[in-house]
Amino acid sequence: MIERRRRFLTDPSSMLFGLREQGVDLTVGEIEALVRTDGALWSDTAKRIDPDLRRWGFGAEQSFDTTGLLLYAQAHHYEATVIGYPCDTVPAPSPETCGGDPNNLAVLPTKPWFGFVTGARIRF
Repeated sequence: MIERRRRFLTDPSSMLFGLREQGVDLTVGEIEALVRTDGALWSDTAKRIDPDLRRWGFGAEQSFDTTGLLLYAQAHHYEATVIGYPCDTVPAPSPETCGGDPNNLAVLPTKPWFGFVTGARIRF
C-alpha cells in the first residue's frame, strides 16, 4: 500500500493507467481528474486516517451479455479513527475557530458509517 501511494504521488498518471490496464474500472476522465488533484491533499488525508481503517462489505453483479448490460450493487461498513483539528460550532465555524493550529490535533469524534453504491453499465 505504501509503495502504491509513493508511486501515485510521484507519477499519478502512470500509476492510474497501470491500474486501468490491470482491470480497475477507471475512465480517462476520472484519471485526469485525479491527476489534477493537488498531491498534498492525498498525503494530508492519509495522515489523518487511522491506518487500521476497518471496512467490510459485500457486492453483487449481474451481467446480461446479449444486451451488454451489467447491473451492480455494493454495501460497505466503515470504522476509523480520524485525527484533525477540533472545530467549535458556536459561533459558526470560521478559520479563527476551526482548525489550523498544529498544536491542537485531536482524535475527532466519529461514528461507524455505511456506503451504498448501485448502478448499471451499458456496453456498446
